[in-house]
Amino acid sequence: MKTVYLDQNHWIGLSRAYFGKSDENREVLDHALQLASSHAAVFPMGSANKTELHKVKDTGRRRRLAEFFVRLSDGLFFAPWPLFVDAECYNAVIEVYGLEKEKIEISPVGRGIIFAHGAYDLAREDLGLSFDQARILEEELDTPEALIDFLVCPDESASSNLRKKLREQDVKFADAAERNRQMRLNQVPGELSDYRAMEVFLSIYTHLLGAHLRHGISQEELLAGGRRRMLDLVTAMPAGYVDWQLGLQRDKQRTRKIHPNDLADLFHLTVAIPYADLVITERFWANLVSRTDLRQRYQTEVSSKLEALMEIEA
Repeated sequence: MKTVYLDQNHWIGLSRAYFGKSDENREVLDHALQLASSHAAVFPMGSANKTELHKVKDTGRRRRLAEFFVRLSDGLFFAPWPLFVDAECYNAVIEVYGLEKEKIEISPVGRGIIFAHGAYDLAREDLGLSFDQARILEEELDTPEALIDFLVCPDESASSNLRKKLREQDVKFADAAERNRQMRLNQVPGELSDYRAMEVFLSIYTHLLGAHLRHGISQEELLAGGRRRMLDLVTAMPAGYVDWQLGLQRDKQRTRKIHPNDLADLFHLTVAIPYADLVITERFWANLVSRTDLRQRYQTEVSSKLEALMEIEA
Protein backbone atom coordinates (compact mmCIF):
# COMPACT_ATOMS: atom_id res chain seq x y z
CA MET A 1 0.00 0.00 0.00
CA LYS A 2 1.28 3.43 -0.98
CA THR A 3 1.02 6.54 1.18
CA VAL A 4 0.25 9.73 -0.74
CA TYR A 5 0.61 13.31 0.48
CA LEU A 6 -1.43 15.99 -1.31
CA ASP A 7 -0.84 19.70 -1.02
CA GLN A 8 -3.96 21.72 -0.15
CA ASN A 9 -4.32 23.08 -3.70
CA HIS A 10 -4.30 19.56 -5.12
CA TRP A 11 -6.95 18.47 -2.63
CA ILE A 12 -9.04 21.38 -3.88
CA GLY A 13 -8.42 20.44 -7.53
CA LEU A 14 -9.66 16.90 -6.95
CA SER A 15 -12.58 18.19 -4.87
CA ARG A 16 -13.76 20.41 -7.73
CA ALA A 17 -13.81 17.40 -10.03
CA TYR A 18 -15.60 15.31 -7.38
CA PHE A 19 -18.47 17.81 -7.09
CA GLY A 20 -18.67 18.45 -10.84
CA LYS A 21 -17.32 22.00 -10.56
CA SER A 22 -14.61 21.23 -13.12
CA ASP A 23 -13.87 18.55 -15.74
CA GLU A 24 -10.15 18.99 -15.09
CA ASN A 25 -8.59 16.16 -13.09
CA ARG A 26 -11.63 13.90 -13.58
CA GLU A 27 -9.52 10.93 -14.72
CA VAL A 28 -7.07 11.43 -11.88
CA LEU A 29 -9.95 11.67 -9.38
CA ASP A 30 -11.47 8.39 -10.59
CA HIS A 31 -8.08 6.72 -10.25
CA ALA A 32 -7.52 8.17 -6.76
CA LEU A 33 -10.92 6.92 -5.57
CA GLN A 34 -10.16 3.49 -7.01
CA LEU A 35 -6.78 3.44 -5.25
CA ALA A 36 -8.46 4.33 -1.96
CA SER A 37 -11.31 1.80 -2.28
CA SER A 38 -8.94 -1.03 -3.26
CA HIS A 39 -6.52 -0.10 -0.44
CA ALA A 40 -3.74 0.31 -2.98
CA ALA A 41 -3.06 3.75 -1.51
CA VAL A 42 -4.01 5.92 1.44
CA PHE A 43 -4.42 9.70 1.30
CA PRO A 44 -3.99 11.05 4.84
CA MET A 45 -4.93 14.62 5.59
CA GLY A 46 -2.62 16.92 7.51
CA SER A 47 -3.56 19.22 10.35
CA ALA A 48 -2.99 22.04 7.85
CA ASN A 49 -6.04 20.91 5.90
CA LYS A 50 -8.26 21.86 8.83
CA THR A 51 -6.40 25.14 9.26
CA GLU A 52 -6.70 25.99 5.57
CA LEU A 53 -10.41 25.12 5.58
CA HIS A 54 -11.04 27.81 8.17
CA LYS A 55 -9.57 30.37 5.77
CA VAL A 56 -12.45 29.70 3.33
CA LYS A 57 -15.20 32.23 4.03
CA ASP A 58 -18.09 30.39 2.33
CA THR A 59 -19.57 27.76 4.66
CA GLY A 60 -20.98 25.72 1.77
CA ARG A 61 -17.60 25.52 0.10
CA ARG A 62 -15.97 24.59 3.40
CA ARG A 63 -18.44 21.75 3.80
CA ARG A 64 -17.87 20.43 0.28
CA LEU A 65 -14.12 20.43 0.82
CA ALA A 66 -14.47 18.75 4.20
CA GLU A 67 -16.73 16.06 2.74
CA PHE A 68 -14.18 15.28 0.07
CA PHE A 69 -11.27 15.32 2.51
CA VAL A 70 -13.02 12.75 4.70
CA ARG A 71 -14.18 10.70 1.70
CA LEU A 72 -10.72 10.25 0.18
CA SER A 73 -8.71 10.13 3.42
CA ASP A 74 -11.10 7.81 5.29
CA GLY A 75 -10.33 9.87 8.39
CA LEU A 76 -6.58 9.26 8.27
CA PHE A 77 -4.10 12.00 9.16
CA PHE A 78 -0.38 12.63 9.02
CA ALA A 79 0.90 13.32 12.50
CA PRO A 80 3.02 16.44 12.98
CA TRP A 81 6.70 15.98 13.73
CA PRO A 82 6.28 16.91 17.45
CA LEU A 83 4.32 13.70 17.92
CA PHE A 84 7.28 11.47 17.07
CA VAL A 85 10.32 13.74 17.43
CA ASP A 86 11.35 11.83 20.56
CA ALA A 87 11.39 8.58 18.59
CA GLU A 88 13.48 10.15 15.82
CA CYS A 89 15.93 11.50 18.39
CA TYR A 90 16.14 8.11 20.10
CA ASN A 91 16.89 6.38 16.80
CA ALA A 92 19.38 9.07 15.75
CA VAL A 93 21.45 8.55 18.90
CA ILE A 94 21.57 4.81 18.20
CA GLU A 95 22.77 5.47 14.65
CA VAL A 96 25.29 8.22 15.35
CA TYR A 97 26.92 6.48 18.32
CA GLY A 98 26.74 3.01 16.78
CA LEU A 99 24.76 1.56 19.69
CA GLU A 100 23.60 -2.03 19.48
CA LYS A 101 19.99 -1.31 20.36
CA GLU A 102 16.70 -1.76 18.56
CA LYS A 103 15.29 1.36 16.93
CA ILE A 104 11.72 2.52 17.46
CA GLU A 105 9.43 1.89 14.51
CA ILE A 106 7.85 5.18 13.42
CA SER A 107 4.46 5.29 11.71
CA PRO A 108 3.25 8.89 11.34
CA VAL A 109 -0.15 8.02 9.86
CA GLY A 110 -3.11 7.49 12.15
CA ARG A 111 -6.81 8.09 12.56
CA GLY A 112 -8.60 11.06 14.03
CA ILE A 113 -8.25 14.79 14.62
CA ILE A 114 -6.59 14.28 18.00
CA PHE A 115 -3.84 12.27 16.31
CA ALA A 116 -3.46 15.03 13.70
CA HIS A 117 -2.70 17.56 16.41
CA GLY A 118 0.03 15.44 17.90
CA ALA A 119 -1.61 13.16 20.48
CA TYR A 120 -3.43 14.28 23.59
CA ASP A 121 -1.01 16.69 25.20
CA LEU A 122 -0.43 18.78 22.06
CA ALA A 123 -4.06 18.49 20.97
CA ARG A 124 -5.34 19.68 24.32
CA GLU A 125 -3.05 22.71 24.10
CA ASP A 126 -4.04 23.48 20.49
CA LEU A 127 -7.75 23.00 21.06
CA GLY A 128 -7.98 24.20 24.66
CA LEU A 129 -9.27 20.89 26.01
CA SER A 130 -8.79 18.88 29.17
CA PHE A 131 -7.45 15.33 28.89
CA ASP A 132 -10.95 13.86 29.38
CA GLN A 133 -12.46 16.32 26.92
CA ALA A 134 -9.89 15.27 24.31
CA ARG A 135 -10.82 11.61 24.74
CA ILE A 136 -14.54 12.40 24.53
CA LEU A 137 -13.95 14.52 21.42
CA GLU A 138 -12.06 11.68 19.76
CA GLU A 139 -14.94 9.29 20.45
CA GLU A 140 -17.52 11.77 19.19
CA LEU A 141 -15.54 12.39 16.00
CA ASP A 142 -15.28 8.69 15.22
CA THR A 143 -17.83 8.99 12.40
CA PRO A 144 -17.42 10.66 8.99
CA GLU A 145 -20.34 13.03 9.62
CA ALA A 146 -18.97 14.24 12.95
CA LEU A 147 -15.49 14.73 11.52
CA ILE A 148 -16.92 16.76 8.63
CA ASP A 149 -18.83 19.02 11.04
CA PHE A 150 -15.70 19.53 13.11
CA LEU A 151 -13.63 20.43 10.03
CA VAL A 152 -16.28 22.83 8.73
CA CYS A 153 -16.77 24.77 12.00
CA PRO A 154 -20.32 25.90 11.06
CA ASP A 155 -20.29 28.68 13.67
CA GLU A 156 -19.55 31.56 11.30
CA SER A 157 -18.61 33.99 14.06
CA ALA A 158 -16.06 31.57 15.51
CA SER A 159 -14.79 30.73 12.04
CA SER A 160 -14.37 34.42 11.15
CA ASN A 161 -12.39 35.09 14.31
CA LEU A 162 -10.22 32.06 13.63
CA ARG A 163 -9.52 33.21 10.05
CA LYS A 164 -8.35 36.57 11.34
CA LYS A 165 -6.17 34.96 14.00
CA LEU A 166 -4.61 32.55 11.48
CA ARG A 167 -3.84 35.33 8.99
CA GLU A 168 -2.17 37.44 11.66
CA GLN A 169 -0.19 34.46 12.95
CA ASP A 170 0.99 33.43 9.47
CA VAL A 171 2.14 36.95 8.60
CA LYS A 172 3.90 37.39 11.94
CA PHE A 173 5.87 34.16 11.64
CA ALA A 174 6.72 34.80 7.98
CA ASP A 175 8.01 38.31 8.73
CA ALA A 176 10.20 37.00 11.55
CA ALA A 177 11.57 34.21 9.35
CA GLU A 178 12.29 36.68 6.55
CA ARG A 179 14.21 39.00 8.87
CA ASN A 180 16.34 36.07 10.02
CA ARG A 181 16.89 34.99 6.43
CA GLN A 182 18.04 38.43 5.33
CA MET A 183 20.62 38.50 8.12
CA ARG A 184 22.06 35.20 6.91
CA LEU A 185 22.10 35.77 3.16
CA ASN A 186 25.51 37.43 3.19
CA GLN A 187 27.11 34.43 4.86
CA VAL A 188 29.17 32.05 2.74
CA PRO A 189 27.19 28.97 1.56
CA GLY A 190 28.78 26.57 4.05
CA GLU A 191 27.98 28.82 6.97
CA LEU A 192 24.40 29.27 5.74
CA SER A 193 23.94 25.50 5.70
CA ASP A 194 25.42 25.13 9.18
CA TYR A 195 23.23 27.93 10.51
CA ARG A 196 20.09 26.24 9.19
CA ALA A 197 21.17 22.91 10.68
CA MET A 198 21.79 24.65 14.00
CA GLU A 199 18.27 26.11 13.92
CA VAL A 200 16.83 22.63 13.59
CA PHE A 201 19.20 21.26 16.24
CA LEU A 202 18.31 23.94 18.78
CA SER A 203 14.57 23.64 18.11
CA ILE A 204 14.65 20.01 19.28
CA TYR A 205 17.60 20.19 21.68
CA THR A 206 15.64 19.18 24.79
CA HIS A 207 14.34 16.11 22.93
CA LEU A 208 17.84 15.23 21.77
CA LEU A 209 19.24 15.66 25.25
CA GLY A 210 16.52 13.44 26.64
CA ALA A 211 17.34 10.77 24.06
CA HIS A 212 21.02 10.91 25.02
CA LEU A 213 20.24 10.56 28.70
CA ARG A 214 17.96 7.58 28.02
CA HIS A 215 20.92 5.92 26.30
CA GLY A 216 23.24 6.76 29.20
CA ILE A 217 25.11 9.50 27.32
CA SER A 218 25.75 12.74 29.17
CA GLN A 219 25.11 16.29 28.00
CA GLU A 220 28.87 16.90 28.17
CA GLU A 221 29.51 14.09 25.71
CA LEU A 222 26.79 15.37 23.40
CA LEU A 223 28.26 18.88 23.33
CA ALA A 224 31.84 17.63 23.07
CA GLY A 225 31.05 16.37 19.58
CA GLY A 226 30.76 19.96 18.36
CA ARG A 227 29.70 20.84 14.83
CA ARG A 228 30.22 17.33 13.43
CA ARG A 229 28.01 15.76 16.09
CA MET A 230 25.27 18.32 15.46
CA LEU A 231 25.25 17.67 11.70
CA ASP A 232 25.35 13.89 12.15
CA LEU A 233 22.39 13.93 14.54
CA VAL A 234 20.22 16.16 12.36
CA THR A 235 21.11 14.06 9.30
CA ALA A 236 20.09 10.87 11.13
CA MET A 237 16.56 12.22 11.79
CA PRO A 238 14.40 11.95 8.64
CA ALA A 239 12.06 14.84 9.43
CA GLY A 240 14.90 16.89 10.88
CA TYR A 241 17.04 16.39 7.78
CA VAL A 242 14.18 17.43 5.47
CA ASP A 243 13.57 20.52 7.62
CA TRP A 244 17.27 21.40 7.32
CA GLN A 245 17.61 20.84 3.59
CA LEU A 246 14.33 22.34 2.41
CA GLY A 247 14.64 25.29 4.78
CA LEU A 248 18.14 25.90 3.45
CA GLN A 249 17.03 25.83 -0.18
CA ARG A 250 14.14 28.18 0.59
CA ASP A 251 16.49 30.60 2.36
CA LYS A 252 18.75 30.71 -0.69
CA GLN A 253 16.00 32.27 -2.84
CA ARG A 254 17.25 35.84 -2.96
CA THR A 255 14.44 37.20 -5.15
CA ARG A 256 11.58 35.64 -3.20
CA LYS A 257 10.44 36.62 0.26
CA ILE A 258 9.24 33.98 2.69
CA HIS A 259 5.50 33.61 2.18
CA PRO A 260 3.07 33.18 5.10
CA ASN A 261 2.10 29.76 3.69
CA ASP A 262 5.73 28.58 3.62
CA LEU A 263 5.83 27.70 7.29
CA ALA A 264 2.82 25.36 7.11
CA ASP A 265 4.08 23.84 3.85
CA LEU A 266 7.51 23.13 5.31
CA PHE A 267 5.99 21.84 8.55
CA HIS A 268 4.07 19.14 6.67
CA LEU A 269 6.67 18.33 4.03
CA THR A 270 9.17 17.49 6.76
CA VAL A 271 6.93 14.53 7.58
CA ALA A 272 5.55 13.72 4.14
CA ILE A 273 8.82 13.45 2.22
CA PRO A 274 10.56 10.85 4.41
CA TYR A 275 7.44 8.88 5.34
CA ALA A 276 5.21 8.94 2.23
CA ASP A 277 5.74 7.17 -1.09
CA LEU A 278 4.40 9.98 -3.27
CA VAL A 279 4.34 13.69 -2.44
CA ILE A 280 2.38 16.04 -4.69
CA THR A 281 3.12 19.60 -3.71
CA GLU A 282 3.52 23.08 -5.18
CA ARG A 283 5.97 23.57 -8.03
CA PHE A 284 8.13 25.80 -5.82
CA TRP A 285 8.71 23.05 -3.26
CA ALA A 286 9.10 20.31 -5.88
CA ASN A 287 11.83 22.40 -7.52
CA LEU A 288 13.59 22.88 -4.20
CA VAL A 289 13.47 19.14 -3.52
CA SER A 290 15.17 18.53 -6.89
CA ARG A 291 18.19 20.51 -5.62
CA THR A 292 18.68 18.09 -2.72
CA ASP A 293 19.24 14.37 -2.21
CA LEU A 294 15.83 13.90 -0.54
CA ARG A 295 14.25 11.83 -3.33
CA GLN A 296 17.12 9.39 -3.40
CA ARG A 297 17.64 9.26 0.35
CA TYR A 298 14.02 8.35 1.18
CA GLN A 299 12.97 6.75 -2.12
CA THR A 300 10.05 9.17 -2.33
CA GLU A 301 8.59 10.45 -5.57
CA VAL A 302 7.99 14.22 -5.42
CA SER A 303 5.93 15.96 -8.09
CA SER A 304 3.93 19.12 -8.65
CA LYS A 305 1.43 17.34 -10.94
CA LEU A 306 -1.61 15.33 -9.92
CA GLU A 307 -1.01 13.07 -12.90
CA ALA A 308 1.76 11.42 -10.88
CA LEU A 309 -1.04 9.50 -9.13
CA MET A 310 -1.66 7.59 -12.35
CA GLU A 311 1.67 5.79 -11.87
CA ILE A 312 0.28 3.89 -8.86
CA GLU A 313 -1.44 0.66 -9.85
CA ALA A 314 -4.88 0.03 -8.38
